[in-house]
This record gives sequence, structure tokens and C-alpha cells, in this order.
Amino acid sequence: GEVYAALYEDGREAAPPVVQRPEPLLEEWGGGPITFIGDGAETYRDLIIARLGERARIAVPATPLLAGAIAGLAAIEAARGAMPPPHAIRPLYVRRPDAELARDRA
Repeated sequence: GEVYAALYEDGREAAPPVVQRPEPLLEEWGGGPITFIGDGAETYRDLIIARLGERARIAVPATPLLAGAIAGLAAIEAARGAMPPPHAIRPLYVRRPDAELARDRA
């Protein structure tokens, strides 16, 4: 029932990455037009549209192939001169894995 989300405006982070239920996020981010992308956009499409109406845009495709999307973003950054070495690229873990959370609950 949670989504991983971050808000970007003009290519810059406007709200940091979070893991949260979609309803409070939609209330917080209910301002101008927002384009949603990813599994959560597909799963919660009806809720997003019901809450935000015409301000909501769902990307097409809503769930692009991740590797291709990342390669496209990397190409844009490379064209801007940003080419970090491979070892400098790190995943962003917004919360602990489900397995760890379940182990702690047990």
C-alpha cells in the first residue's frame, strides 16, 4: 500500500524520495500539473486522476523499461558533461528491504 516517490521540477529535486501511502502524497503534491511515472502510477492511476483531475498526467508508458530509462537519463547527463566513474554511482535505498522489516517484526 506504499509507493516510492520523489518530486522533481525542471530537473531538480523539489521533494526528497520517500516511501509513503499515495493518499497523503497526493494531498501534499496537489499543486500544479504533475506527471506520474512508474509502477505506482499504473497501480494508483484511478486514485491519482480522482484526486488531481486534469492536473494529473500519467506517463506513456507509465512503467517504462528501467534500463532504457536510466540509459536515456545518463545520455542526457553525459551530454551536459557529467560523467561520473562507474564506482561513484550508488543505488538510493529509501527504506530497509521488506525481508529486514519482516525479520524485525518476528
